[in-house]
Amino acid sequence: MLNNNKAEFALSDMDLASILELVPGNVYWKNLNSVYLGCNQNLATLTGFENKDEIIGKTDYELVDSAIAGKYIKDDQYVIKTGKQLIVEDRTGIKNSKGLEVILRTEKSLFWTKKVT
Repeated sequence: MLNNNKAEFALSDMDLASILELVPGNVYWKNLNSVYLGCNQNLATLTGFENKDEIIGKTDYELVDSAIAGKYIKDDQYVIKTGKQLIVEDRTGIKNSKGLEVILRTEKSLFWTKKVT
């Protein structure tokens, strides 16, 4: 709603969840130890889970080859330590339904909440 040229907008948890499911890409968030705290259904499906809640508490070492996981976590730590956004293209080791390897373009950046876990 607009009030005197001042925009007031608030998202409820349900609105945000709906937006995450409509985004065509893979969306995820991790804690400072690179442990998944959540994701959208696109990423859950890509990594072999039926339900997006199944990824919670896992690390990349449980999702992809250890060499690839190590790079992902190294990238996470770079962003955490420098505060700089990182944009990379990575081989995943994950095969799509046609048997082709999935290559992801990833944009990692910090997202702080009031309560850091």
